[in-house]
Amino acid sequence: MKRLILIGAAVLYEVSETFFQDNRFAVAVGTTQAIAGELLIDFAQPSNTQIGDIVIDVSQFTSDESRRDNFIRNNALQSAQYPLATFTPQSIDGLPAQIAEGESVSFTMTGDLTVKETTRSVTWNVTLTLDGDRIVGTASTEILMSDFGAGPIQLAFLATEDQVNLFFDFVAVSAAA
Repeated sequence: MKRLILIGAAVLYEVSETFFQDNRFAVAVGTTQAIAGELLIDFAQPSNTQIGDIVIDVSQFTSDESRRDNFIRNNALQSAQYPLATFTPQSIDGLPAQIAEGESVSFTMTGDLTVKETTRSVTWNVTLTLDGDRIVGTASTEILMSDFGAGPIQLAFLATEDQVNLFFDFVAVSAAA
């Protein structure tokens, strides 16, 4: 087994919002690169692979609008009180018996996502590629803000949908011994 750590990662959210003043529909996108996690990869038998907790600092989410960011931090996510969201993997399904250099593989990873004080089961669709001593990949899932007590957001001038698309882009490399 080889221990890998995340060296480059970003989590993005996408949520649809409607502005009432001009009846305009938009998709808000926010991102953070404040993420930590480890993997234990068994290249000989990928089914033995283990993924540790993935911790995201949600207080670092930024979008193209500071008022949105402040509202999300102070109200929806309450990140001053709950700055970290944690994903704890429980199962990996569909991982092939072998992963060849340069080959993209897809699988699902199910686990517990904790946001504020609420934990829900979430399944991510993951695609990754082995590139020498590093793994490059992306994962995506959909959640409902209401499942985590974070929305949907209803203000006098805008409303968001409940559904949020989450994307996790990552690069992991061998950890120093």
